[in-house]
Amino acid sequence: MARSKHPADNDAHRWRIEAERYRPTGDAVIALGGAATLDYLSALGCTQYVATHGVSRSYSPGTYQMGVGHPQAQGLLRAEQRHLASRARMLLAKLDTIVGESPTEPLTEGHVVDLLSQKGQNPAEGE
Repeated sequence: MARSKHPADNDAHRWRIEAERYRPTGDAVIALGGAATLDYLSALGCTQYVATHGVSRSYSPGTYQMGVGHPQAQGLLRAEQRHLASRARMLLAKLDTIVGESPTEPLTEGHVVDLLSQKGQNPAEGE
């Protein structure tokens, strides 16, 4: 069977698109440095799992009962989501103040790249 010439069918093209889609996440992990970000995301993933699936309990040898979503874990997860959204708004407001943008104009990645390029820094290399 002949391989398709269509770019969307090319594995390299597909993985390039995936890499671009996840680039902001990778950049955030690098910016925050070290394993702290990964540790936090791992804990958040565990919380999501318990919130969705509950906890497996073994009441007799060889049998397990899968629980339903755990209400306290669901509440914890919602609180974390609200906290992160609040922190993101606060961080963007502070960054707007630093770069001199209007509070009514939303900050985009382009603003930061423009600012760094004006200072002679390559945003891909960091500081």
